[in-house]
Amino acid sequence: MISTLNTISDNVPSFTWLTFDTQFYWANYFAVRVEDVSNLQEISTVWTCFILNNWIGLSDPITLNYIASDSSAWPSYVLACRYKFDQFPAGTYRWKVIAIFTVDDLYRAKASGESEWGYFEVE
Repeated sequence: MISTLNTISDNVPSFTWLTFDTQFYWANYFAVRVEDVSNLQEISTVWTCFILNNWIGLSDPITLNYIASDSSAWPSYVLACRYKFDQFPAGTYRWKVIAIFTVDDLYRAKASGESEWGYFEVE
């Protein structure tokens, strides 16, 4: 991810990242979290999406399109998505990817790692 502020004109963004999985150790799930940081006094999570890792063994970037719909329209690899709005209003946002390697019986992360925050602005 790039840590500088990227300006986008599309208010339904896609999120792309690389995973450094090896053939012996890979993430089973990914979670993508987006927060609105337009007002630093009131940072709020506006989107969270939890997905299965269907890209195991690939060295190509992984792309997840913003999903703002009910579960009947989710791709098969999406386990859960929570969203605040259908399209991103103008503002400044940050996002990160959480790679989850193992979970317990309630799908709580037991071993995971997080990326740095990436920032973008919607015009």
